[in-house]
Amino acid sequence: MKKLILILTLLMGTSIVSAQRIHFESGITTSKFDYQNSNGNPLMNLKEVNGRYLAFGYSQKLFTENLYLKLDFNYSSYGSIGSDIDFGNFMEWEVSYAGVGLSFDLVLLTYKKLKLTATGGGSAALLHRGNQIINNTVTGLKGNPDFDGTLFTPFFGGGFSYPATDNLDFFVKYINGKSLDIAKGRETLKFESSTISFGVMIGIETEKKKHVGITNESKNK
Repeated sequence: MKKLILILTLLMGTSIVSAQRIHFESGITTSKFDYQNSNGNPLMNLKEVNGRYLAFGYSQKLFTENLYLKLDFNYSSYGSIGSDIDFGNFMEWEVSYAGVGLSFDLVLLTYKKLKLTATGGGSAALLHRGNQIINNTVTGLKGNPDFDGTLFTPFFGGGFSYPATDNLDFFVKYINGKSLDIAKGRETLKFESSTISFGVMIGIETEKKKHVGITNESKNK
C-alpha cells in the first residue's frame, strides 16, 4: 500500500503540469459493516451510521472531450452500530481511513451548461484511527488484524456539474461502494457505503494560446 501511494504521488507530481483540472470536495458517507463469522453466519441487526468524506486531486481529459481520468487523495469515516438480542450486547464501531482513488468520469449529457456525469473506479486506503465499543468497553482498533489491512473499495455513481466561470465548476456527486474482504482467517468483513459530496473544480491552462492574425510584416507585403 505504501508503495502504491508513493507511485501515485510521483505520478501526480509529474503529471500536474499537464493536468487540466484540480478538485476539492467534502461530503457525508453513510456506511455499515457486512460481517460473517467463521461458520458463515452474519452479525444481524447492524445499522448505518454517518461519517465524513474529504478529497482533493486532479483530472485530465482522456482520448475524448467527454472522458476524464481522475486521481485523488481521500479521507473517509465508516462505522456501524447494533445490538445482540440473544446476549443483550451493545456494539459500535467507528473507523477512519486515508488513501488514494483512481476513477473515470464520463459526461453523459449536457443541457445548456449543466452536465450529467457517470463515474466508476476504486480506492485503496489504510486505517488512520478507529474504536470499537462493546457494552461499556472501548477498544482501539489500530493494530487489529481485521482492520489494519489495506481497504480496497470498488465504486460507481454519478453527479452534476455547473460552470460558474470558464475555469471554475461546482459539482455534486453520489457514489456507492462495497469493499473487498479485509478480515483475516475464515471470517469476512466488508464495508458497505454511499457518499454524497459537494466540491469545486478549477481548470488549469496547459499551454499558451497562439495568436492568429495579420502581422505588420504580412501587411507590408
